[in-house]
Amino acid sequence: AEPSGTAVGPASDVPVGGSASFTDPASGDPALVIQQTAGDFVAFDAVCPHAGCTVAYQAAARVIACPCHGSAFNARTGDVLNGPATSGLTSIKMTKGANGNLYVPK
Repeated sequence: AEPSGTAVGPASDVPVGGSASFTDPASGDPALVIQQTAGDFVAFDAVCPHAGCTVAYQAAARVIACPCHGSAFNARTGDVLNGPATSGLTSIKMTKGANGNLYVPK
């Protein structure tokens, strides 16, 4: 049986060491899934808590960065590494189904 929840795309669209964008089915916000090592997926709401800009994963530095004001976030936990953001990114639970799709549970 496949995981319950909403399919957000194939895991193969997320390169090892890279990221892909999707829409969070719960909020409608832009979101980011990262596969830092093979089969290990983490996902976050991609709206910066400081001023609402969309953040992006910077693979070379292994951080999630906001292009507007320079906030940086831990790519494993979403925690703030440097401001002006004072709170971290919201984590989104992500599972991989046997069919190779990524799912956000309901």
